[in-house]
Amino acid sequence: MSKDGSERARTKVVVTGGAGFYGSVLVRQLLAAGYQVHVIDNLMYGPHTILELFIRPNFKFTHGDILDRKLLGEVLQDADAVVHLAALVGYPLCKKEPERARAVNVQGTTNVIELLPAQSKLIYASTGSNYGEVMGVCTEETPLNPLSLYGETKTLAEHMCMERPNSVSFRFATAFGLSPRLRLDLMINDFAWQALVQRFLVVYEKHFRRTFIHVWDMARAVTFTLDHWEEMQNEVFNVGQDSMNYTKEDIIMLLQKKLDFMVHFAEVGTDADKRDYAVSYAKINRLGFFTEVDIHRGTDELISGLTPRGLPPPVLQRLSGLAQLGGVCGLLGRATGAAHRGGRVLGIPPRRPPRALGASLITPRRAELDLLDRGATERFFNDARPQLVLHAAVDGGGIGYMREHPGSVLYNNLLMNTHVLHAAYLAGAARFVGVSSVCAYPRDAPVPMREADLWAGYPEPTNGPYGLSKRVLMEQGRAYRAQYGLSVAFPMPTNLYGPRDNFSPERSHVVPALIRRCLEAVDSGAEEIVVWGTGKATRELLYVEDCADAVLAMAERWDSPEPVNIGNGVEVPVAELVAAIARACGYEGRLVWDTSKPDGQPRKCLDTSRAAQGFGWRAAVDLDEGLRRTVAWYRSSR
Repeated sequence: MSKDGSERARTKVVVTGGAGFYGSVLVRQLLAAGYQVHVIDNLMYGPHTILELFIRPNFKFTHGDILDRKLLGEVLQDADAVVHLAALVGYPLCKKEPERARAVNVQGTTNVIELLPAQSKLIYASTGSNYGEVMGVCTEETPLNPLSLYGETKTLAEHMCMERPNSVSFRFATAFGLSPRLRLDLMINDFAWQALVQRFLVVYEKHFRRTFIHVWDMARAVTFTLDHWEEMQNEVFNVGQDSMNYTKEDIIMLLQKKLDFMVHFAEVGTDADKRDYAVSYAKINRLGFFTEVDIHRGTDELISGLTPRGLPPPVLQRLSGLAQLGGVCGLLGRATGAAHRGGRVLGIPPRRPPRALGASLITPRRAELDLLDRGATERFFNDARPQLVLHAAVDGGGIGYMREHPGSVLYNNLLMNTHVLHAAYLAGAARFVGVSSVCAYPRDAPVPMREADLWAGYPEPTNGPYGLSKRVLMEQGRAYRAQYGLSVAFPMPTNLYGPRDNFSPERSHVVPALIRRCLEAVDSGAEEIVVWGTGKATRELLYVEDCADAVLAMAERWDSPEPVNIGNGVEVPVAELVAAIARACGYEGRLVWDTSKPDGQPRKCLDTSRAAQGFGWRAAVDLDEGLRRTVAWYRSSR
C-alpha cells in the first residue's frame, strides 16, 4: 500500500553513502517523494554531487564515516528507515585495499545493524556479484559463489542484515547510467565513453553475460519497497529485468549502431572480472516492480550526457586524435580530459566527462604552436584566454634517450615549462596544473618516496636533467602563486604505461619497449630477448587512465603548490615486470639480462597518502589488467 504525502513527510530516511553514484540519485528521488532525508557520507569523491540539496528543508547532511560508531549512532537514533549504501565498491578497489574493504563493507555494516533501533526498517544494497560464475539462471535461492573480495564482503554483509528482523536486501543487476557522481568503471558507461572519445575498445571474453539496471531504476526500487514494506520485509530480492540480460558483444553491437569506433575482441588473455551469469527477477516483478529505463534509452542518455554541449561526436573525436599543447598527443595527454564550469580549457581532450559538460576544449596541433617559441606561445594564450591550463608536454624518453640527449632535454623542458606557465599568467588563467614526475626524486630517496624528501639529493643521473626541469617547474609555480596569485597544482606521477604510448625504439620507456620486442619475438620465433640491467631494480607502474583521473581530481579539488604523488603504491621488481609483459604478449622464450647496461634508479615506489586524503583519489587498474589492455591496443594498431 503506497504512503500518502503526509506519512512520507513524517518519515525520516537515513542514507549511508548518499553522495555516491547510486546514493546521489536515490536521495533526489526520496526528497521528491516527500521523505525527510538524512545523508551520512565521508565525501570520498567530494561534495559536488549533493551541494544544491543543502537548501532543501527536508534534507540534512552529516560528514562522517560509518566506522565512527559514536557519530553513526547519533545519526541513526531517530531513523524510521535506513538505506545502507556506504561501501568500497568493485573488485579492483577491494583488491587494492583489502583491509579497508573488510572494515568498511563488513564492520561498517555491523555498526549499522547494532546501532539502528529495532523498530527501524533496514534496506541493504547488496549485489549480483554474490552469484559469481553460475550455470543456469540464478534465483534468490541459488547458492552464492562470490569470486572476488568485493563479492565476499557483500555476501557476508547481506547475511548479517537478513539475520536482523525488519530488513530487506537487494541483489542489484550490473549498474549503468548517468549520475551526479558519474562512474566510468561500470561496464556500459566505460564502453560508451571509450567508444565516444577514444574510438577504440578492447573486449575480453565477449560471451560473458550480465543483466543491467539503470541507476534511476535502482533508486525506484527503494521508494517502491518503502511503499510496500509489509509485503517485502525480511526477504532478499534480485532487482532488475529479464529483458536487460546481454553479453558484452551485444552491448558493443548496440553501441556500434550509434557511434563510429573500432573494437578488438581479444582472443588472448582473460577478463579479471569473472562474473558470468543470468538472473531471474520474477520475485520482485510479481509484486509489481518493473524497470523503466531500457538499454536503448540508457545508452542514448549516456551518449548525450557524455558529449559536451556544442561538440557533436565527430568534433569530439577529432579533438581526441589531434593537438599538441600540454602534451595532448603524448601518453597522458591522450588519456586526460578537463573542463572548468562555464569556461574554456586549454590543453587536453577528455578521457572522461568533466564536472561541467559545457566547457570549450582548445587543442592546437604541434604544427600550429611550438612551445619553444615564447612569442607564439604568449600570442596563442592571449587569443584563447583559458581559465584552466593542463601542462603535460615534455621532451623525454627511456634511459637510452635521456643519456644521449641530456642537454637538449634540460633546455627544451625548461623553456616549454617557463613559456607555458608565464603565458598562462599573462592570459589571466585562473588555474595551472603542471604534470611533474617521479624522476624529480633523489636517487637514494627513502622508499616509499614522500613529497617531503623531494629536495634531499640529486636525481638519478641517467635522467637527472629531466628531473631537475620538473623541480624547477614546481618552484616556478610556487613563485607565481606567491607573487601573482596564480592557483597552481603539481601532480607527480610514477612511471606511466598504457594504450597510445610511444613504442618507438629510440624514445620508448620500459613497458612499451618490452611489449614491442616481445611481440616482434613472437612473430619472428626468436628464442631470446636481451633486457638491460640486472632485473633487481624496482618500479611502480601506473596505468595512464588512472593517472588521467588523478590529474582531473587534483585540478578540481587541490589548491596548493605542494606536489602530490600519483601512483598505486605497489613496488614491482623489474624482473617480475619483464616476466609479466612476456606473459601478456604470449612470449615463452628466454630473457637474457645485459648487466653492462644501467638499472637506473634502484627503487621507485611512492607514498600516495596525500592524494587519498587530499582529494579522494586511488588507482583502480592493476598491472595485469593494464598490460592486457596495452598489449591488445598495440597488437591492433601495429
